[in-house]
Amino acid sequence: RGYEPVQTLEPGESTQVRSFVGHHFKIRGTCSDAITVHRELGDVVACDSSAPPLSESVPAQRMDPPPETTRLFLENQVDKVAEVFWIEPATKKPLKIETIPGYGSRTINTRLGHVLQVRGACAQALLVSEPDATELICAHAITEEDHKRRLLVQIADMAQALPVKFKNLCNRTVGVWQDRSGDRESMHQLKPGATYAINTRPGLRFCVALDEGGGGGAGCERPLAVFTITQGRYLYAYDPREKDEATELPEPEEPVGAADASVLAAWLEERRQAAAYFETTGR
Repeated sequence: RGYEPVQTLEPGESTQVRSFVGHHFKIRGTCSDAITVHRELGDVVACDSSAPPLSESVPAQRMDPPPETTRLFLENQVDKVAEVFWIEPATKKPLKIETIPGYGSRTINTRLGHVLQVRGACAQALLVSEPDATELICAHAITEEDHKRRLLVQIADMAQALPVKFKNLCNRTVGVWQDRSGDRESMHQLKPGATYAINTRPGLRFCVALDEGGGGGAGCERPLAVFTITQGRYLYAYDPREKDEATELPEPEEPVGAADASVLAAWLEERRQAAAYFETTGR
C-alpha cells in the first residue's frame, strides 16, 4: 500500500488535516509511528517520549443498547406468495423468516432499524423505522387484474366476518395466536383482565399462550387454551379454573392462577349482558 507526504512540521508546530474514519497515517523523521483514524481520536501529539505510541490508540469498546423490539404487520397486496427475509447486519446475508400467501397477512416480531427483504411475489426492501407499523407488501407491483381479484377476496371475507372478543381471566400476561394449518401468527398481547376484539371467520382456530416477554412466547406449541370460532358465539375467555375436556393440553410450565375478583365479577356481568342481547336480537 503506497503512502504520499501530507504535511511537514517543524518542532513544536501544529496543523489540521482533513481525513475520514479508517484512514491510516505514518509519521517519519524525528520518530517513527503510525495511527488509524477513529471517531474518538481527538488531538494527536506526535513524538512524545512520555506517552504511549500513537499506534496503540484504539477506540474504546462501547456497549450500545440493543434496538427496541416491536411488531410489524405485513399485508400482501398481490395474489402471489411473498417470502420475507431478514438481512443479518454483520454479514448482510438474508435469513428467511416468513412466507405470506397471496392477499394474506402476517405479524412478525422484529427490532427498530432492522432491514427486511421481500422476494417471490415482488422485489422490495423494508426498513423497520416505526413501532407497531403496517407495511403493504408488493403494492408497487399491483396490476389492474390484481386489484379486481383483491376486491373480490375482500368482499368474500367481509361476507363471512364475525365480530369476536378474547378475554384474559388469568393473573399472567398472555398472547393470542392464530393457528392456520401450522403457519402460526401472533395476533395480540393481553394483560390480566384485558380484552382483544377482532373480526374473523367461522372455523378459524386461535390459541392462548404465556407471552410476558412480548415476543410471542411459546405460541401454539404450548397453548393454555385453544378456541375454534363458531357461528353465534361472541365471547372467548381463557379462565385457568375451567378445563376443556375435549382438548388435551399440556400442563403450564409456570403457575397460572385466576385474575382478581373485580375482573371476574366484571366478566360475569359482561356475559349476562351478551346473553340478554343475543336473546333480544338473535345475534
